[in-house]
Amino acid sequence: MFGSIAAKVAIGLVIVIAVMGIGGYVYFKHSQSVISTLTTNNARLEMAVREQEATIAAQVAAARRQNEQSTLLQQNLADAETRRRALETRIRRMNIEALARANSTQAQEQINSDAMQAFRDLEAATAPRDRRATPPAQSPMPAPRPPARLQGVQQ
Repeated sequence: MFGSIAAKVAIGLVIVIAVMGIGGYVYFKHSQSVISTLTTNNARLEMAVREQEATIAAQVAAARRQNEQSTLLQQNLADAETRRRALETRIRRMNIEALARANSTQAQEQINSDAMQAFRDLEAATAPRDRRATPPAQSPMPAPRPPARLQGVQQ
């Protein structure tokens, strides 16, 4: 009687041990699969973090360059405003009408000279500093001739 019970218990224990072994094997395979997935995801996340750090560094450098350029543009604008105010003051001091009445030829030459200087100042103020300046014209424009009907008239 005990022999058959002991045999049944032994068979039951072997079955329990086999089921536990199979269960352990399945759990081990599942754990290895999860570990492999997590390792792959971790590598992807690390790569994404490196890319984001590089992007942030590039954006910080671009912002720094943009701030430097903005400061330079503000300084250039302030310089141009100063030159504009100086030109305005110079023009206000001139009495162009009295000069024109006194000597029209000299007034015309002076106005042409001042206009050319104003254009040179404007070009210098607005030209990019990293390029060469535009070369000046080959020869200045000749003074206009009076109309044919007024050539004999004294001015």
